[in-house]
Amino acid sequence: MATYRPCTLRVHVHKATDLAAADFALLRKATSDPYVLLSIDRQRYKTPVLIRELNPVWNSCVYDFNLTQGDLYTKVLDIQVMDEDDLSADDIIGTLAIPLAQFAKQIDGIDSSAKMRAYNLNVPAEFERQKVNSQLYLSIEVIPGEHVVDGSFVPRLLKVELHGATDLAAADFALLRKATSDPYVIFAIDGQRHKSPVVSKDLNPTWENAVYEFHLTQGDMFTKILDVQVYDHDMNDDDLIGTASLPLAQFEQQNEPKRRSFPLTVPDAFRKQRVNSQLVLTISVEKPEPVHADEEKEAMIQKMQLEIAQLQASSRSLVTKLGRQMSLPPPASPKAEAGPPPSPSRQPSIECESDGMRRALVNELHGLLMLPKIEKFHKFKPVTQDAYAAKLEDEIESLREELAKQKATHTIAHQMKEADEEEVMRLRDEIALHKATLAATQKMMQDQLVREELQAQEMERLKIFTRSLSIHEAPRPVLSPRSKSTSAMAHNDADEESALWL
Repeated sequence: MATYRPCTLRVHVHKATDLAAADFALLRKATSDPYVLLSIDRQRYKTPVLIRELNPVWNSCVYDFNLTQGDLYTKVLDIQVMDEDDLSADDIIGTLAIPLAQFAKQIDGIDSSAKMRAYNLNVPAEFERQKVNSQLYLSIEVIPGEHVVDGSFVPRLLKVELHGATDLAAADFALLRKATSDPYVIFAIDGQRHKSPVVSKDLNPTWENAVYEFHLTQGDMFTKILDVQVYDHDMNDDDLIGTASLPLAQFEQQNEPKRRSFPLTVPDAFRKQRVNSQLVLTISVEKPEPVHADEEKEAMIQKMQLEIAQLQASSRSLVTKLGRQMSLPPPASPKAEAGPPPSPSRQPSIECESDGMRRALVNELHGLLMLPKIEKFHKFKPVTQDAYAAKLEDEIESLREELAKQKATHTIAHQMKEADEEEVMRLRDEIALHKATLAATQKMMQDQLVREELQAQEMERLKIFTRSLSIHEAPRPVLSPRSKSTSAMAHNDADEESALWL
């Protein structure tokens, strides 16, 4: 099938001209720090960043996208020219979408050249005031693959061996120690998913004997992608610190598995750290021996092929003999000359030699159609050679239609089975999500109850402390009016006594 024939789309990024300026300053001219993002579905590449350049030049940036020939008629190369910012999100200063169908003719050898071409960029509305004519210069070529996928059900075993990672982003920060992460890796291909062990406090982790297997088909190798996600393990929600999407077609065509470093895409939240995160993997593909039919099925196929060959030989001999009989005049019969001619409505009830041959041919067709045999023709209508050949063609066409119906029924049943399996996986994922949500809700409620209990205990301690303060505080003496008059009288008596002494 040409649809699954592998090919490589090679994109060479040369330069860009007259880009929009996204960075403004008082003491220097407005400029940008441009880089280019290229993506086809989940295959994604990024060029280096060129600092303060509105006419950047990338001469050594060549990127390969692993596709199939069918993808050339359905996929689009998405391009974004970005301005890198340190303190905020990066700005889009130009976009471009290139349909790949225009490069499909390179497969057939009609146009094998890959010339540099200028593509006009779509500038966002916020930069239209600058009246720039931004262009991106690319060379794009299609390289045909060497192998062809014969079927989508040939098994493949994909083995992913995780060795380590380098220069990961730090997601855990503390005052008394250096920022770090507790990384682990998740590998996924559709519904198949594997998770590595967690390595504590290590930005350059290593794993031993971490090998994961994916059961696929040969067709999957040209249509599926290995999704890789690197997380930092936390008590609450884990942080995503790196991702990668690896097309499987590159591993189907490799000669020997090699240990390779794959770059990781770092989320925007950790881009300020300017890390160059990479994941070290060895990916291999095992191709088992093709599964053969058992002896009973092989014997049945040989028997059917033999019956079809006998049917074809019998039909050819019958048509040849009928042609000979119809080309000769019928033999004269004395009884026929003496008596009146037979009525055309009446047909002979005794089979002739040609009737027996035709009956044998029809019985062979009935055997293929699982119909009962015909013992004798009761009526016979002579037909011409062309009419009989047309009848045979009609019978063969009906057999073909029946075979096509059976194949369609089998295909529909297989698709329904796959749809049911996908629905089961979706329901499992939904149940798991609900369970996780319920567990998180229960934990939040428990935490809230603990906080309320602590608050109640604190309020009770404050009340007890307030009462103890009110008990130990000394009361102030209050003089009554009577005591005040008594002290005054005593003072007057003392004055009178002192006067008498004088």
